Amino acid sequence: MTIAVRTIIDRAKFILQDDTSIRWTEEELVMWINSAQLEIVLLRPDAYSEVVSHVVDTSRASQEIAEALQILDVLTANDGLPDDGGLGAPTNVVRRVERAVLDAMDLNWVKDDASPTQHYVLDDRNRKTFYLYPHGSEYVSVLISKAPADVSDAADSLLDPIFAGPILDYVLYRAYSKDAEFAANAERATAYYTSFNTSIGLNTAAQRAAVKVEA
Repeated sequence: MTIAVRTIIDRAKFILQDDTSIRWTEEELVMWINSAQLEIVLLRPDAYSEVVSHVVDTSRASQEIAEALQILDVLTANDGLPDDGGLGAPTNVVRRVERAVLDAMDLNWVKDDASPTQHYVLDDRNRKTFYLYPHGSEYVSVLISKAPADVSDAADSLLDPIFAGPILDYVLYRAYSKDAEFAANAERATAYYTSFNTSIGLNTAAQRAAVKVEA
C-alpha cells in the first residue's frame, strides 16, 4: 500500500479551506512534505533504513558510510560480494560492544586486523562512523538510516503510508506558522506540531530531546 503526495495536499487544502491554493501554493505544501519526511527520519532513524554492504578499510578500525544519516547496526561479516552486487554470504554475526570494554581489554585493539570481524563500536559523536574489531573482514553488512528522496510531483508516493498522519500534521503546522502573528493560527500551529510528535511516538519534550541526542 502506498499513499500519493496528492492525498496529503488535498487533505491539507481542505483543512486550510484553501482549495484554490491562494494562500498556500501546492509547491509550498510539497516543500513541507519533504521537510516532514526528513524530520521524521531524524527523530525516528528506523523510519527509513536499508541494509548495505560496506567494503571494509582493512588498514584501520574506524569505518565511515557517507550516505548514512546514522549507523543503526552492523549485522554480519561477509566473504565477498556476489555478481549481482548484493550482500554476499555471511561468515559470522558481528556483535556490538562498548568501547570502554575493548579499551579495558587491550589498548591496542584498533590495530588488530585479523579476520573475521567479531565486534563493532558505535561513535556517539559521529553518526556516520563505527569501529570494527578486529578489522580484517573484507565486507560487513550494515543497517543504516538514510535521508528519503525528495518528492517533486503530486503523483509521487510517501516514504511509508503509516506516516501519512504525522506528515499531514507537520504540513499544517508549517502552514499555520506562516500566519503565526494571529493568535488563533499560532495555537493551531502548536497543536499540529504537538500532534506530529505524539504520532511518531514522542510524547514529551524529554523524549524528543533524548531521540535527537541518539540520532
